[in-house]
This record gives sequence, structure tokens and C-alpha cells, in this order.
Amino acid sequence: MPESKRRKPLTGPKHKESGGKESQPEETPLVPPSVDYPAQADDKPVIEPSPQPAKRRRRGVDRMHVL
Repeated sequence: MPESKRRKPLTGPKHKESGGKESQPEETPLVPPSVDYPAQADDKPVIEPSPQPAKRRRRGVDRMHVL
């Protein structure tokens, strides 16, 4: 039973309307924020204070940040 419920919300975006709003909202918000926020927040602070990034910026790393 648990396997079928886990497969539906993961590969079934339509289940949100069917009534699986409780299982979806918990997995969707926990996955993107926990992966996007920490990744971007760690990359920016580590690249700015570091002395090496300054050299990379001259080569063209500035463009990567803009993208």
C-alpha cells in the first residue's frame, strides 16, 4: 500500500486535484527549497569572500553569475 501511494504523488501531478493535496505539498516544497536555496546561498557567499574567485571573475565568471 505505501509503495502505490508514494508512486502516485511523485509521478502523478494530477493527484493534486484528485485529493492527494496533503501528501504532495509536503514533498514538493521540501524538495525544491532544500535543494535550490542551500545550493545558491552556499555558492554566492563562498565565491565572493574567496580570493580566487576574483581572478576567475576577470576571465569571465561574471557572465556565469548573471546567467
